[in-house]
Parts: sequence; structure tokens; C-alpha cells
Amino acid sequence: MNILILDDSAAARLDITMALKDFDPSVNILEAANVEEAVTLIRDHAIDVAFVDLCMPDRINGADFIVDCLKANKDTREIPVIVVSRVSERSVIKRAIEGLAYKFISKPVDPSELKTILKTQWSTYLMFQSKGR
Repeated sequence: MNILILDDSAAARLDITMALKDFDPSVNILEAANVEEAVTLIRDHAIDVAFVDLCMPDRINGADFIVDCLKANKDTREIPVIVVSRVSERSVIKRAIEGLAYKFISKPVDPSELKTILKTQWSTYLMFQSKGR
């Protein structure tokens, strides 16, 4: 399973990576510190799940990335997106949810909440793999 983590905070990426590796050591973690890096990773790898921070220092925030980069592209629109953010601004959260984010997790990440979400997503992933996705 290829998992993308898009977050400008190295500490936040590490927290998510540690929780993911604790859940399943075999997952392949692809880290991006900005939207440009994320776009390159998505182009070069088949991403199964994306964790996206909403507050990015780029001209494109995480919500716009979800809507304009992932969901607008037929090749990536089916990637489940889990928003991980400290953002409390309703308009940004609304944009992410309207952009079909799968879940919203507040920072700091609670490993047990992350594992619950991953269990559901893992089952879906295995189902698609068995169908030759």
C-alpha cells in the first residue's frame, strides 16, 4: 500500500509515519513537504491513500490540492483523502469536505483514531487488490 503524506511539518509527517508503520510495517510511505512534491509523487506512484494537511505555505492550500489536483483528475479522483490539520477555519474545512475528503483528523494525531480509519481503508484496499485493481 502506497501512502502519501502531504504536510509542511516534518514533525507531523513523522508522527503520521510512526502511527502508520505501527499499524502495518510494510506500508510504503511517500512524504511531501509541499504541493509540488506531492504532485510529482502522485504522477510517479500509484497512491492508495493520501493524508493532507490543509494549511500549506504554498500558493495552493491542502483543500485546493484535494479539489483542484486530486479530485479534478480522472486518474487520481478515487484516492481516499484523510485531512490532518489544526485548521479551525470553517470555510477551509468545508472546501476540503466538499472536495470529497474521506475523513478529517485534528492535529496532533491520535494514533488510535488513525488506526481505526486505517482498518477501514485497509479492508477496502484489499478488496480492490483482489479484484485486480
